[in-house]
Amino acid sequence: MASIESQFLRCGVLFDGNNVLKDTTIEISEGKIASIGKEPLDKKGVWDLSDQTIIPGIIDCHDHLGLDPGDEREQSLAPTPWISLVGSANARKILGAGITTLRDVGEKDFIDVYWKKAITEGLIKGPNMLISGQPVIKTGGHGWYLGREADGKDEIIKAVREQVKQGVDFVKVMVGGGLTTLGSDPAFAEFSEEEVFSLVKEAHRCGRKVIAHAHGGVAADIAIEAGVDSIEHGVFLSRGQMESMRDKGIFLVVTYGIIEQIVQGENIPEFTKSKAKEYIKKYFEVISTAREVGTMLAAGGDGLHGRPDREMFALVSSGFSNRDAIRIMTSDSAKLCGIDAIAGTIEKGKRADIVGLGSNPLEKISNIRDVQFVCRNGEIVYYKGWLV
Repeated sequence: MASIESQFLRCGVLFDGNNVLKDTTIEISEGKIASIGKEPLDKKGVWDLSDQTIIPGIIDCHDHLGLDPGDEREQSLAPTPWISLVGSANARKILGAGITTLRDVGEKDFIDVYWKKAITEGLIKGPNMLISGQPVIKTGGHGWYLGREADGKDEIIKAVREQVKQGVDFVKVMVGGGLTTLGSDPAFAEFSEEEVFSLVKEAHRCGRKVIAHAHGGVAADIAIEAGVDSIEHGVFLSRGQMESMRDKGIFLVVTYGIIEQIVQGENIPEFTKSKAKEYIKKYFEVISTAREVGTMLAAGGDGLHGRPDREMFALVSSGFSNRDAIRIMTSDSAKLCGIDAIAGTIEKGKRADIVGLGSNPLEKISNIRDVQFVCRNGEIVYYKGWLV
């Protein structure tokens, strides 16, 4: 990677996460933002991005590097070395899309532990990673083919400790069923209250936030009451549930893009496609209600890698402004991830995670795909079509 320590980015339009500035220069030193202002343009090491719109690095809060749209069971049962290669390729694609931080919410055999290490050590190219290891799943429950099956309070506590032992940043639990596992009912609570409460208590005791897969109904009620930190998908959440989430500071992480892809895509199991058609009808309504009641939001590709434009499209279509959509996938997502002190906005002292776009997404949200420049941790990793 090309270092840009003690160098300068000459910006055209800068949306720092809060304000829009013009004709501004960002100074980067030792991987961090050293200053933002009107620096002299004759300095050495100036990258001229005056024809671009600059935004903070995008944060994807829900993805699985080892899974692509299609038959998840079949993909998960592939040999681990193959899944590792698939994930490495997806990490590269994601970085080139302007996603500088990724929250991976579950992988087979703790592969995410090694992807994170490989990216940190420069062996492969990818975003900064926050990982959750193996999702905790009831025996035969949704996603059993990639998770840690566990039943009963004692076994679930042990499963949490196994994740912590591997160095996860979050603990993921499949509280409810899902649409990609044959025979799984999204409205069904796959764990009891005692099991979920035990998991949350142990994870929090170990200093880990809890990611809860739940679409709504009783599963969401249990997750909310137990005090999880985020609910993923949430397609059938009620207004009352979202109000409770708001009051407890629980995020809703929406994953519209993959649902859209399942409905429109090929090689998708029919049982998955039929469920997804029902989901997509509800998603705009759910996001709009979350906006109305003030539930905190984040978003993620969930296998539709490197397409934050689809999540932002759903946010804007549900009543959010373009600026709000970008904020949700940058500064708000940083809060969910617990990294808002170091990432999510372009501010002095924060990590230099910066994206340059050839057209302005504040004017048209689909312009978020026009990525021309990516800086991660103060290093240029992508420039006008080339991963450096």
